Amino acid sequence: MTELAARLEECATPNEILGIEGMCSNLYFSCFAHMISCKLEFNGRNRRPPKDPINVILSLGYTFLTREVCAALEAESFEVYLGFLHGIRYGRKSLALDMVEEFRQPVVDRFVIRSFNKRIISEFDFSTEDGRVQLSEDGFTKFCREFESWLTGRKSSQTINYRKKIRDQAAVLKHAVRDGTDYRPYLWEDPDDLCDQL
Repeated sequence: MTELAARLEECATPNEILGIEGMCSNLYFSCFAHMISCKLEFNGRNRRPPKDPINVILSLGYTFLTREVCAALEAESFEVYLGFLHGIRYGRKSLALDMVEEFRQPVVDRFVIRSFNKRIISEFDFSTEDGRVQLSEDGFTKFCREFESWLTGRKSSQTINYRKKIRDQAAVLKHAVRDGTDYRPYLWEDPDDLCDQL
C-alpha cells in the first residue's frame, strides 16, 4: 500500500487516483479477516447484496456514515452531489463519498471489528432467506444503538466523538474552499485520538 500511495504524485486524473484507492482497498480487505476473531467467515469485501454477516454490517455502517457526512456537509451549505474525486452521477452524493473515505476505517471498520470480536453482534443476529443474509429486527435495533454510542463516544472504551469530528471536517473543508487554502483530511493517527479500544 505504501508503494501504491507513492504513485499518487504521478496521477493526472481523479480516475487514476480512484484506481490506486481501489487497489489499496483490495489489499486492505484481503487482510481484514485476520483482525476478526469469531466463528463467522470473511472472504473479502462484497456487496449488493452482501453475502455474509460481516459484509452486511460493513455495508450498513458505510450507509449510516454517509448519511452522517451528508448532514454535516449540508449544514455547511455544500452541494453534496458535486465532489472532487467521485464524479457526477445521477443520485450519487459525490462530495459526501469523498469525505466518507476519511472516516471509513476509524468509524466503521473499527466498529465492525470491535462488535464481532466482543460478541456484541453475533451469528444469532442474522438470518438467511433465499440465499440472502439479513440482519434480524432485533439485530438491527442492536446495531443502531451500538453504532450511535460508538459514533458519539459514549462507549466506556471510546473517547472520540466522531460525530463532532465529522462536523469539524465539514467546517475545515468550507474554510479551505472559501479561503483557497489546502484541505487537510482527518487522520485517525493524530496523537490526541490514539487509544486502545479494540
